[in-house]
Amino acid sequence: MPFTRTRTSPVGRTVWYAGADAAPGSLLAGDLTIAEDQNPNGWFGVAVASNVLTPLRIEEMLPAVHDTFCAGRTDGSTACGCRSRAVARHGAEPMSEEDRKILTVVIGVNPISVSIVGRPDLHTGHRTIEDREALIASITDAGFRRTPFAAEHDPLEQRALEVAIGYDATTVRVAGDIHRTFRTATDRDDTVHRILTAGYRLSEDVRAAHPTLEGATA
Repeated sequence: MPFTRTRTSPVGRTVWYAGADAAPGSLLAGDLTIAEDQNPNGWFGVAVASNVLTPLRIEEMLPAVHDTFCAGRTDGSTACGCRSRAVARHGAEPMSEEDRKILTVVIGVNPISVSIVGRPDLHTGHRTIEDREALIASITDAGFRRTPFAAEHDPLEQRALEVAIGYDATTVRVAGDIHRTFRTATDRDDTVHRILTAGYRLSEDVRAAHPTLEGATA
């Protein structure tokens, strides 16, 4: 959930509508601005035009964030495709418990390369459970699902998975101690390879919402 009633007022925040009828060209296809705080029924007032408010549930709203594959449109329209991809990811079928268990094993808690500020003597550590769970959440949210007997992955899927894993701060265990560090390129690339080899691919709807690599911003 991007916000709740217990946090700072979200009025003025830009969001995208992620309801079942969030088709391009619909009334709620553009950028939306939260104009009224959550009421006792759990709804927010969202401005869809200069003087029109539509009540939306928190589950129907996504943070309006342009992704790595943005086509670069900056005129306020949704033609860049970022909103369509966000809605597609939001509406993807949940990952099955079996596939989540397989992904847990694929990622594992094996030794990984590390780069810790102030500790040039440390080069390897063990992935923590917290890091593994964060990776699973990122991969799932990006729209990846396991496809038995999957065909060879394409460059777009590899790039999308690289973006999902990223270089975010993470935790590793070295000689019994927990260290805060950033994910290394070696760890990311190895993890991407193992996940793709295990048959995880972008779900059909999410894949259809992605552009080709040509014109996508790295």
